[in-house]
Amino acid sequence: MDDGSPAWRVHAGLCWFSAGLVACGSFLLAPVKFVAQLSTLPQLLEVGRLQFLALHTAQWLLLPTLAAWAYLGRASGWRLAGSVGALALFVVHMAALQPELDRRLAMQILGESPGPSAHHTVYEILEALKIACLVAAGVSRRSKG
Repeated sequence: MDDGSPAWRVHAGLCWFSAGLVACGSFLLAPVKFVAQLSTLPQLLEVGRLQFLALHTAQWLLLPTLAAWAYLGRASGWRLAGSVGALALFVVHMAALQPELDRRLAMQILGESPGPSAHHTVYEILEALKIACLVAAGVSRRSKG
């Protein structure tokens, strides 16, 4: 498949869509809900839990599809690296980081204080890297064959 084919244009569009979804869900919607003044902190945290459940579900659908599409379509360079890299970062996040974030969230919803941690900073770094991978895959114009 060449870079100008409709299939690769759709792949690029889905990369951009996924990057926007992650950026909006993680860096815009997550913090903005805490300015709501008519809700309690536990209510806002529960909304955030549901928000991230939806975001993660979308990523479980989109990221493996993009990586498989790039691999099976014989993409090379940044298109392949970005697609596979975004999926790898997501899997690391879900396997290594999300269980602890969920545990800390449950404690906060119950009114307990989980104490300081760097988990959210690591999460933000992984999300920024994932967005960079998706953008790289979306703008790449090189392919094999």
